[in-house]
Amino acid sequence: MILADAINLVLAEYPGMKAIGAAESADAWIIGLDFTSSTDDHPVPGTPSAAVEKHQAFCMTLFRGRKVSGIT
Repeated sequence: MILADAINLVLAEYPGMKAIGAAESADAWIIGLDFTSSTDDHPVPGTPSAAVEKHQAFCMTLFRGRKVSGIT
């Protein structure tokens, strides 16, 4: 899965949000989100991040302090 497809999948799950950054691992894309109305250079504290598994297009919300096994 390419990054653009991963972002589109995440934005479909989070209406009213925009992608503000991405990171890549061998198995997943990590997409950082912020509110579309935000004009700040930094995301509002507490906004979600989502992981998209590259091979099965599985989308998962990431929470601070929570370890999710299976995605490296």
